[in-house]
Amino acid sequence: MINSTTQSALIVIGIAWFLTQSIKATIIKIKTRQSHWFYTFLWRTGGMPSSHSALVSSLATYVGFIEGINSLIFAITFGFATIIVRDSLGIRRMVGKIIVRLNLLEKKLLVYDDQEHEELKEVKGHEPSEVVVGVVLGVCVGALFGVLA
Repeated sequence: MINSTTQSALIVIGIAWFLTQSIKATIIKIKTRQSHWFYTFLWRTGGMPSSHSALVSSLATYVGFIEGINSLIFAITFGFATIIVRDSLGIRRMVGKIIVRLNLLEKKLLVYDDQEHEELKEVKGHEPSEVVVGVVLGVCVGALFGVLA
């Protein structure tokens, strides 16, 4: 059985995700005039703001308010948030850049070969500003619900 604190934490991260994905989809719709708003809303990775960063920072902030910053569960959620934020800035961003270069290299090599070329999906990590905005939104959502609890 889910207790009310756990249920509230799930609501907090759900709201943080919904807010950031809504902002991201709106920005993309304005910039690109895409009609795939719902797909973008649900599945788009990368871009402004970082929903991963918002989700984990909202959870850590909420847990800090509810359980206290000296609690074990806060230390765990803070550590988890730090890993996710670092990953979005570092590993995912670098992998995206490497995939772009691999696709370019493969195109150049295929000029000499008649094989078909299937590009790797270019998954973009986050720019630092996208992560900062995600963290700020997440902290705001977590703090708002933490104060209201």
